[in-house]
Order: sequence, then structure tokens, then C-alpha cells
Amino acid sequence: MQTRFVVVPALPLEKEYLPRGACFPKALGRGYDLYDTRDKLRLTLNFPSRAEADYACACRNGLLSMPDEDACGGHSGWCAAET
Repeated sequence: MQTRFVVVPALPLEKEYLPRGACFPKALGRGYDLYDTRDKLRLTLNFPSRAEADYACACRNGLLSMPDEDACGGHSGWCAAET
């Protein structure tokens, strides 16, 4: 079964203008975002590290066995998200 939320690299905050024929941007954005596979929506939360993004992803997917009240870094609603 596919999980609802997955970790994806963040998009750059400013748009890079590429000349015609260029096929890939020079750099991806810094950090990580979450992607909702059910609603096909990128959640631009800009986590600075992959570990923080993985933790929030597991929290939203309900994979944590006993989440405490501050289990998701103080961001309300992460552990209570629908799965």
C-alpha cells in the first residue's frame, strides 16, 4: 500500500530563467517538502534537513506508535492529519 505523504526535494524559492535548450536547473531548492499523493498537492513546509522531513512524514502517515503532544516539532495538526 502506498503511503499518503512522501518526502520530496524543495523547489527553489525564486524562479531561475533558463535559456532555450537548457533542460535542467543548476540547483534544486534547499531543504525538503512533503507531497500528498492522494490530493496530488505539494506541501511547501521547507524542512532544513531530510531527517525532519522524514519525521513529519511519518507523523502525518500515522507511522509513529505513541506520538507525544509535541511529537511533530510544535506544528499543530501534523500528527492529527487524516490518513
